[in-house]
Amino acid sequence: DLSKVLTAAQDGVAKLFDTHSGACLQEFPDHSAPVLSATMSFDGTWVLTSSSDLEAKLFETNTGKCLRSFSEENGFVTCAQWAPGGR
Repeated sequence: DLSKVLTAAQDGVAKLFDTHSGACLQEFPDHSAPVLSATMSFDGTWVLTSSSDLEAKLFETNTGKCLRSFSEENGFVTCAQWAPGGR
């Protein structure tokens, strides 16, 4: 589905945009430092982000609610992605 674009930004907020209108559909604002990567689950239900705040976060796409944080004590979480097959 090419109707949405997910962005990661220096302000600590990932955003989901409509590609046709350019409207922001949802924000994922729970990071305290720049978001380095953002990816959506295969079915569009979840958003996974990584940040220089030493955390990856799992969000519900429809609500923008942070469901879980994953901490890394040894440095930035530079990338997070879904396992092949979505498992």
